[in-house]
Amino acid sequence: MMPSLARIFSGLAPMTLWAMGLMLLMGALVPIYVDELVYRFLHERLFFEGGKLITLYPQCSASFVADAPLTLMPGATLLAILYSPQGLLGMRLTGVIGACLWLWLLWAWLSPWHLAKDRRVMLYATLVALQLLGVVPLLLVLTRPEQGMVLCIAFFALAPLRLRESAYLPLYYLLVISLLFFLHTSALYFLPLVIVSIILALGKHRRLACLAVTAFALATAWQSYAHAARILWFCNEVPPLIEIFSKATLPLPLLASDPLQFFERGTHNLMQAIPAITRHIHIAPGYQSSWLPPSPYFFPAPLIALLNYAIDALWLVITAGVIGVIAVRLAGMIRRRQRPDVSDWLAWALAASLLMYGFHYNRFHFTSVGLVVPCLIMLMLLSAPLWLSQLAAGRPGRRIATACMALAMMSVGAVIINVGPGLARNAVIYQVTLASQHNSYQTLRAAGKHRQIEALAEQCGIDPKNAHDLVLDDTSYPVFKAAPRPMFATYVNPNFMGFALKGRVREFLLAQGSSGYIGKCDYLAPELGGLALRKDGLCCVSRKALQENKAEPQ
Repeated sequence: MMPSLARIFSGLAPMTLWAMGLMLLMGALVPIYVDELVYRFLHERLFFEGGKLITLYPQCSASFVADAPLTLMPGATLLAILYSPQGLLGMRLTGVIGACLWLWLLWAWLSPWHLAKDRRVMLYATLVALQLLGVVPLLLVLTRPEQGMVLCIAFFALAPLRLRESAYLPLYYLLVISLLFFLHTSALYFLPLVIVSIILALGKHRRLACLAVTAFALATAWQSYAHAARILWFCNEVPPLIEIFSKATLPLPLLASDPLQFFERGTHNLMQAIPAITRHIHIAPGYQSSWLPPSPYFFPAPLIALLNYAIDALWLVITAGVIGVIAVRLAGMIRRRQRPDVSDWLAWALAASLLMYGFHYNRFHFTSVGLVVPCLIMLMLLSAPLWLSQLAAGRPGRRIATACMALAMMSVGAVIINVGPGLARNAVIYQVTLASQHNSYQTLRAAGKHRQIEALAEQCGIDPKNAHDLVLDDTSYPVFKAAPRPMFATYVNPNFMGFALKGRVREFLLAQGSSGYIGKCDYLAPELGGLALRKDGLCCVSRKALQENKAEPQ
């Protein structure tokens, strides 16, 4: 006799929640991807640089070390307090805690919906199941700006619904606005949500506070844009920089020069956005930039192929469904002249922000998943709360929930089989450079590498107490974090983002007064290769070697 749907569901819901816990534990083993450390480099150095901000382009002399814009100071101070004491393992654990905080906010979001406990659990488990598909749970633990942006966006979506009575709400807004726009320039796309949220939460009873916080939001958004523009448009030392960024995004000047082409290209970006993003959710033999270890056996390939098709189809249906619900709701209000409620306004603002995000980006990387998937879930909750509540109460809802959770269980099994062994191996086997994840850094074995770096620096003649303007990479930055004005190795290497320094890296470092280079030989500029002291895959170039232009003794 076939088990009833209710019995199947009653087993799948707790299994789904336990599976998410298991995947977050597995996520703790994901090595630190180089971009994560690069953003820590940008976000945690406020105290190390005497209250100034540092950028990634030391060639841009006017903006490399600059005063922090006043409106961004609260966010910069908060991140410096949270991040600067952390080591690499602390970074990854912070990412896991951030993912748990997002999942807790999701549960708290449903608490006032007046659902019976079993229905609330069903709806929550279904939303969790959507984030168990493919490699999404491993992306949720990355400590890139996207994770912080998700938490800030959730605040703006929830504040008008839950916090309107709080006497401290204007202060909360000031801090979260500063944090959001400090995290990443792409936060500018979410300005419509920020403004709508402020008006809905403060506009009715605290108009003066509403005006002040709105003005602060606009000023902060402008200063965030201006801070980025100083690098993009006013850095004459790196002329091709604007061209690189224009390949990733739709250039705004095109709107004035050729509006038709601007909207054609933007519409094409928008139509391709969901397929381009879901492609990075797939369980695959290999991953973009090797952020996860490759799966040499990729088992069972036919089932995983079907699973990936199902993931694509599900997110396409969800996206189309949300757009349809918003459009129908908007049309009904126009026709019947009904007044939209708070959730409607927030849904429209978040939808507009996501549309701008999809319209403007020409390329989507795997990191976009950690932002877009949670935002689509928030959009579902804002645009169709009544429909989701009714769905949770009926038999069709149980069928949909059961299908989503069953799909999630298959996905979790496939990820564990294909990715788990590589993650475990890279976590425990000591390697200077991870052979299968060359852009990532171990967390559990970091102390051994740090001792190697310290020993090599002493042998090379770099004094940690007096070092400054050092060229560092992911292996050496944690050791020399306190040294002022560090430069990240990939941005001083002509083979990477330091293309403007081709043929003059040594001359540039001498002009900067740099104490030298220390880190993996993989990131050392070829021009400095003959000057390096090499040991076990690590390289060190002292200032003395730069000045004398002769090889270090081996």
